[in-house]
Amino acid sequence: MISEDGTETGYDDPKTQEGIQCWIDLIDEGYAPSAATVAETGSDAMFQGEQVAMTFAGSYMVPEYANNDAVAEKIDCVEIPTYNDIEDNCINGLGYAVYEGSKNKDAAIDFAIWLGSKDAQDIQGESGVVISARTESQHLFAEAKPEYNLAAYTNHADIAYPLPMGGAKTAEIYDLESTWLTKAYTGEMSLADACAGLKEEG
Repeated sequence: MISEDGTETGYDDPKTQEGIQCWIDLIDEGYAPSAATVAETGSDAMFQGEQVAMTFAGSYMVPEYANNDAVAEKIDCVEIPTYNDIEDNCINGLGYAVYEGSKNKDAAIDFAIWLGSKDAQDIQGESGVVISARTESQHLFAEAKPEYNLAAYTNHADIAYPLPMGGAKTAEIYDLESTWLTKAYTGEMSLADACAGLKEEG
């Protein structure tokens, strides 16, 4: 989506468009809700409201689903399917920061450092709230809720690649992507034309 040096987008790349086309095909075949439907009611809400059978969800959604009596005993996790036989996934992480002007800056720094320790990451993993950042603690998240296959989130962490970022323009690019690709999802314009407009504007 974004070049390694962060200077340009890759929406004109046929491989990028191939990766987007599969979503359009799912909508066109009636296997996925329309863009208009998802814009009105997000996929997480539709999933928890039992309006769709599957959804993509980050590990941070596990507690919400597990605490929803309507779906908690009906759900499970599976690995993201691949369209190109490559078993990988993009990944991003959480971080802790300390405010420069903090009244208790030294204590805050010590706490932030502790939050990254194995002890703290073990606690986080065991809670099942989100995947631990430390590799040696990730299995604890996968084991936190044995009724779900949470290892689906961690099985390929060793070959995952970072979420594409475009520096300070990342949010702007994501906004443009939503605007332009929605035109392709709704059939307002072809995917090639939508990507060309996105490439030019992004």
